[in-house]
Amino acid sequence: MRISRFFIDQPLSTDSAIDINDERAHYIRNVLRLKPGDSLVLFNGQGGEYRAIVSDVSKKTVTAQTTHFDSINRNLSRSITLGLGILKRDAMDLALQKAVELGTSNIQPLITDRVTVSAKQIKTRLQHWQSIATSSCEQCGLNLVPRILEPKPLSEWISSLDEICFIAEPGAERKAFHIEASQSPISILVGPEGGFTDQEVELARESGLQGVNLGTRILRAETAAISLLTLVNQSLLESDSSNF
Repeated sequence: MRISRFFIDQPLSTDSAIDINDERAHYIRNVLRLKPGDSLVLFNGQGGEYRAIVSDVSKKTVTAQTTHFDSINRNLSRSITLGLGILKRDAMDLALQKAVELGTSNIQPLITDRVTVSAKQIKTRLQHWQSIATSSCEQCGLNLVPRILEPKPLSEWISSLDEICFIAEPGAERKAFHIEASQSPISILVGPEGGFTDQEVELARESGLQGVNLGTRILRAETAAISLLTLVNQSLLESDSSNF
């Protein structure tokens, strides 16, 4: 039986009573209908997770008693940053959710020539994006919550890169790749709706980003992000397994 996981933004320790009194309490009480004696898992993004038992359920608060700590880390063997041209609301939410599930360590929203979201909208959505990352960690088992970084212009982000970098680029010669065993971080770049301009692609090439062709079909930006992250995941898994 799957045990539900919850992010708790407070210090955690073993053999402690934890009061949960936000929307998570409502979900535990009214959706999951957990009762005293039922199990759950708590984590606070600092690494590892705590097994806990529901000890009390009231109208506004659920109290859980932590029993033991598990240091398990389900992250990939290397840090991955997704640079993503800011998408419209639903597409951006989906891309962020799946990027977290696929093991992204950091997500850098990027302002590119074809971004259609206004500066005012971008400023108000950062907290929303972070909450999506947290919820995705609850679902997929990650205990280290990825950071949603402050949005910045594409040119500024590219100029700061010094790791292995890939860009989703229709027409690129590379259609698959192998990432050599290393501890170096990886960055990948995916454009917004409408893709990158020719000038932006040229800037990426000049900065050393390696183009990856995701096929002959035109993919939505959120699909391209998922596809490229999947390729990175597969390559890392193959690289890690070859070391055993």
